[in-house]
Amino acid sequence: MFKLVVTSVAIGIISLGMHASRASQSASPEPAGPLIGGWQAEHYYLKDGSNYPLLGQILFTEKNWMVIYIVVKDGKPQRGSGEGGDYIVNGNNVTFVHHYIVSTPADAIAGLGAQQLRAFKWDKELVEASTFEVKGDRMTLFMPSGNRLTWTRSSR
Repeated sequence: MFKLVVTSVAIGIISLGMHASRASQSASPEPAGPLIGGWQAEHYYLKDGSNYPLLGQILFTEKNWMVIYIVVKDGKPQRGSGEGGDYIVNGNNVTFVHHYIVSTPADAIAGLGAQQLRAFKWDKELVEASTFEVKGDRMTLFMPSGNRLTWTRSSR
C-alpha cells in the first residue's frame, strides 16, 4: 500500500513538474519569486528535538505547489505524505492553501504520532501560514507547528 500511495503522489508531482518546466521555458530564465522551481528534500527537524532525513521534493509554480516527502529512520522509509494546492508569498511569509493530501499509514516514532492512510480534498479555508528562508540554493520552511524542513534547489 505504501508503494501505491507514493507512486500515485509521484505521478502527480511529475505532471506538475512537466507543467512547470514548460512554463519556465517560455518565461524569463530567472523565476519571478524566490520559491519557484524544484527543491530536493533534506531533513525534518521537529520542535521536540527529534530529527529525520527526508526523501522527496517540493515544486512551486507561480501560484501552485506540490510536495511529496518520506521520513526516513535508521535508513528505512517510515511514513510518507503528499500535499498540494495554492500559495501566497509576502516577504518571507508563505501561506499554503491545501487542496489535496495523501498520507501513508505509519506507526508512531519519536516526535511524530501514528498516522493513518488518508487521501482527501481539504477544505480550501484550511491554510498553513509559515515562513521561509532562502540562502543561495538552500531553503528552510518554518511551519506553524514549530517544526522545520530543509531543502536544496534542484531546478528553476
